[in-house]
Amino acid sequence: MTEKQHPPMSTEELTTAVWEAVRDVPGVVDLHRNPLQALGERVRLEWHGPVRLLTDRRVPLLEVHLVLAAGRPIPPIVDAALAALHTLADERLGAPPAEVRVFVDDLADKA
Repeated sequence: MTEKQHPPMSTEELTTAVWEAVRDVPGVVDLHRNPLQALGERVRLEWHGPVRLLTDRRVPLLEVHLVLAAGRPIPPIVDAALAALHTLADERLGAPPAEVRVFVDDLADKA
């Protein structure tokens, strides 16, 4: 392993690391979790949670699905989340994915 490479992270570790990276971004409420996830787990359907790292492509991709605070401008929140995710990718994944995508799946009142 070179200096920048890290051991692969499990899906749970990656999701936790992503949440730690974005939870303090003003306007981020939560990671988006599909309400049908529990049903899918019961019938053993493939479920892609709020975080996916796709490495089987020519260009690796990190996808993150978020819930943002209602009533706030979305682009600045997404920009800040992207910056935090690029930092995460560089520091924890060993090499930044060539592409990071943030999806805004829902808006909610911040608790």
